[in-house]
Amino acid sequence: MKHWIPIILLGASTLMLPAAYAEEQPQDHEAHHPEQQQTSTDTQATLQKADEKIAELSALQKEADKATSPQEQKAIQAKQMMQMQECMSMMNMMSQSSQMMMKPEEMMMRQQMLEKRMDMMQMMMQTMLNQQASPATGK
Repeated sequence: MKHWIPIILLGASTLMLPAAYAEEQPQDHEAHHPEQQQTSTDTQATLQKADEKIAELSALQKEADKATSPQEQKAIQAKQMMQMQECMSMMNMMSQSSQMMMKPEEMMMRQQMLEKRMDMMQMMMQTMLNQQASPATGK
């Protein structure tokens, strides 16, 4: 029985050895995953562009609210249409990007991207509703 104790201790210490050396600094870990850093940077840039598009649509809506003549309203509606087409292109790209984000560490970025898409969709729907109610459409 006494000869088993050293064998058990040796086995336990052997099993614990990898855990003792497994600790590494986060920057060391991230250094060998440059693609994750690039994805994060790309996602943040895309989210910032989405915020800009939403702000541009909001500014155009404010302009449309202040427009007095039908010509002004039609010109603003044309700008809004161009902005919405750009938003649709961006949302398609965001959709494709978010579908590739399936790793657990990417889920938060994916959630943020999906929320931005929803914000853009809501702004575009509000813009379309406002255009339908506008007297410049002739309705």
